[in-house]
Amino acid sequence: MLFGRRFGPTLLAVGCVSYMMNAHALMSPTMLRTPDGAAGTTYGAGLSAIEYALWTAPLGLMSMAVGPVGGYLAKRVGARRVLIAAAVLFIMTMYVGAQLPNVYWQVALKSLLAGIAVGCLHSSNANLVQDALPASYSGVGNTIGAMNSLMFASIGSTVTGIIMADHVVTTGRGVVYEPGAFTNGFFFAGVVGAVGLLIALLMRHGRAPARGGLDEGADRPVAKAAT
Repeated sequence: MLFGRRFGPTLLAVGCVSYMMNAHALMSPTMLRTPDGAAGTTYGAGLSAIEYALWTAPLGLMSMAVGPVGGYLAKRVGARRVLIAAAVLFIMTMYVGAQLPNVYWQVALKSLLAGIAVGCLHSSNANLVQDALPASYSGVGNTIGAMNSLMFASIGSTVTGIIMADHVVTTGRGVVYEPGAFTNGFFFAGVVGAVGLLIALLMRHGRAPARGGLDEGADRPVAKAAT
């Protein structure tokens, strides 16, 4: 299943896009909750947890609204195009994040882009996984697809944390990150996402409207005979 001509590329493309989603989820609150002007930084907004939630509310609202739209589009134009849209929007989000926005309208714009991308990502992932395997394998496929996203999420958080750890400043109030921590983190996430975008552009799977699974026997894993 993992090395199937449909399932394998789907997992890799979705994983690379998921990397961007979780890199953003790590860096955005760290950046905006840093005190304004701390250690000469230029990015901190000094937001409380509640203020951060309010500033980034467009992300949650748009992801909920766009999810069903992405599912509808997957059945009309193919889930691959929805995944491509998610990748492009997340790359745009990484670019905006690399500019270190710290005022409301800039943060809201970044959150808006990310929210649309999240909705497109989740709806395309589910439909691409379904159509990569026969219906009788959909349960296994969905489980692997979910775990694949979680794995890349963990990789994204870990690698982004390592990148940021190379850019710290010790102050009398503790440790804060240099601007380069976020610029490099967003840039590297964008590169990973570009790989996912390239895979999505090249893969043949998902070009037809989503239909909830392949015909039985198509791309069915061959079991070895018991001895």
